[in-house]
This record gives sequence, structure tokens and C-alpha cells, in this order.
Amino acid sequence: MKLKLFQITFLSVVLALCGCAAERQAAGTAAHVVEQCPVEEGFPKHTVKAIPLTMPKDMVLPSIESVQAAHGVYVVTSKSNVYGFDSNGQYLCTYGGYGEGPAEYVNMSCFAITPQGKVVICDSYKDRMLYFDLRTGESAGCDEYPIGSLEWIAGIRYLSDSTAIITRRIYNNHNKVYALLNLTTKTFEELATTPLATDNVATHIGTHSFATEKGNAAYILPYSNVIYSLHDDAWIEIDTKQRVLTEEDLAKIKDFSPMTYAEHLNEKKTFIGYSDIFLLDDYIFLGFSNVEYSIIDKRTWKMRRFEYQRNDEDRKYIGLARIISYDPTNKTLIGINNSPFCEDDNLYIYTLQP
Repeated sequence: MKLKLFQITFLSVVLALCGCAAERQAAGTAAHVVEQCPVEEGFPKHTVKAIPLTMPKDMVLPSIESVQAAHGVYVVTSKSNVYGFDSNGQYLCTYGGYGEGPAEYVNMSCFAITPQGKVVICDSYKDRMLYFDLRTGESAGCDEYPIGSLEWIAGIRYLSDSTAIITRRIYNNHNKVYALLNLTTKTFEELATTPLATDNVATHIGTHSFATEKGNAAYILPYSNVIYSLHDDAWIEIDTKQRVLTEEDLAKIKDFSPMTYAEHLNEKKTFIGYSDIFLLDDYIFLGFSNVEYSIIDKRTWKMRRFEYQRNDEDRKYIGLARIISYDPTNKTLIGINNSPFCEDDNLYIYTLQP
């Protein structure tokens, strides 16, 4: 309910936000500086392929929540279940299930696909990682972690066979939001914190707030105009005409939640940052919920900005469906149509054109 209310509030002010002028953040501290451009009408050139996800007759697929693609398989989460589909959308298997058995999880905090082609599901309640065969769903063992070490974990992606990057939810003053995980020693190297705090609520810092590419990782922080990476630290800085909250400003926020963005948007001058980042060979896709997205061309370091549009006569999306994942191997983005007027079980596979 809070998220829906936030999206409505966000939509009501986004047009005003795009045109307002405020303080300019000093640029030049990152490896690349990109100027924040006005929102364009329409949407970028692209080709799209719709892949309907087909379940067995005795099974129903609730609304799609997240997707990862690798080795010709789409791994999809829906509610507390994790399913595998082949490249044509045909159901392959289910990975584990709710419970306390050897191949079951109590709290499916997040999942990933390993470089070896296994699905790993993190059960933060039991402090363990469960492994499954990508195509059959058969159990492939589990790793136990020290008590409490996986608490608040919200996402994981592998950088190599032995290293992964994780993100955590913010809970009260627990705000160490990114870390490198040594999969051999099961130890963490903290990467980034945020001054934000919550009021007894575990809150994501973004929907898909980090991405990996060829052994590197890029990540974003709430309200930040900087994209960070492992290799370049401050990798990209968005030269924005809006006010950027300082560390001191963020430290004053003790009840961070999705509604916090709406409150700052009403000021019509604050840069709110992004909730999603996806890396492909030639460009970076930055999104904010299902409202706005930007595309940075890595060849020219120029930005283009667009709005998601959902107000066509047939009450279906136009332009791009909401992008929730990417497939770096095939250089494609993966979207879903989560309009409340036209939900479906399709994955939309996009190839953006120059």
C-alpha cells in the first residue's frame, strides 16, 4: 500500500520536477561526468520480443517480482517461490520451497545464478545459502553461514567463483548497505554505508540497486548523483541542476521509507537518485520505480531521459514495459507489464538501438 501511494504521489509531481531549476552540484569528482538532460517525449528505438511464461496446468504463476537470466534460463521469483523457465518461456522446475527441510527456506531473501550455472537462494532466517541445479531444480547442497551474518540481505550477484557483491536493507541504524562476500571464508568486506536510518522498518535502498559486468560491479545510493564501482570508486557523476542532499541532510532522516522520496519531491528541487541500475556493453540503464528511466551511452557519455507511459486508450503500457532485469550475455533488457489495468505473465526482452 505504501509503495502504491508513493507511486501515485511521484507521478503527480514528476512533470514539475523535470523542469525546475535549483543548485548545481559541483561536477568533476568522478571518472566520468554526465549532464542530466531534460525528459524526452516518446521512447528510445528498440526491438522487443514477448516471451509468455507457461506454467503446468496445475500451477499458477502469481505476479512476477524479479528475474535473472543466464545460460538460456530465466529464473523468476513470484511471492515466496522461485521458478525456472527455458528461453521460450516453458516451465522447467521449481527451486526448493517454503519450509525447514534440507532444500527448503524459511525466508527467501534473494537469489542469484552462479558462474557454474547453479541457482543459489539465500535464507537469511536460517543463515544459509541453498544451491540448485539450474535446469532440473534438484538440490545441490547448501552453505551454512555465521549466525546473523546474512541478516537484512536484499540482493546478491556473483563477481567470480569466489566473490559476490551483496546489498542489505536499512534497519534503524544498521546501514552498511553494500559489501563484498568472500564465498570461501564466508567473510564480508564492507563497501558502502548511508547516513539514512529507519523507524523499526527494514527498507530497501533500491529495487535493483547494483549490477555486475565482467568482474566489476556498479552500485547506487539513495539521493546520490554518483554511480560507484569497484574499479573506479566514484565512476560516474550526474551533473544535475537540482539540489543534492548532503551527508548531513541524509543523517537527519530517521524514518527512511519509499514515502521519504515523495516528501522531498514535493519540494520540487531535490535530486532523488535512482532505484535501478543495469549494465550492458554500450550503455547503462538507470531507472526510478516504474516512472522514469535514463540511458547513458558509454561510448559518448551522453544521457537521455524518458518517462514510463501507461495512459494509452487500451490501458496497456506503451514504450518500454517496466525494466526489472538485464541479460548481459545477450545485451538485452528484461521488462514486465505491471500496470494494474493489464497484468500479464510475459517477459519483454528489449534490444535498444543506437
